[in-house]
Amino acid sequence: MGQAITDVMHNNHEEPEDRITVGYKVATAIALQSGLFSFLLGLFRLGFIDVILSRALLNGFVAAVGIVISM
Repeated sequence: MGQAITDVMHNNHEEPEDRITVGYKVATAIALQSGLFSFLLGLFRLGFIDVILSRALLNGFVAAVGIVISM
């Protein structure tokens, strides 16, 4: 999200106050899309996919996400 906001703010040649407002709008749009995607996955009951994947694969994925977040 930070990269998307930075890209938009660097490409936007308006006043600084307007650039900040555009940053808020970009963050809101990304959060809305992410929430809508998660809602649709839950609505169509696609949570069963984690049962198909092995436990070791899921543990590795969660560990990798933790490392990326901590960086």
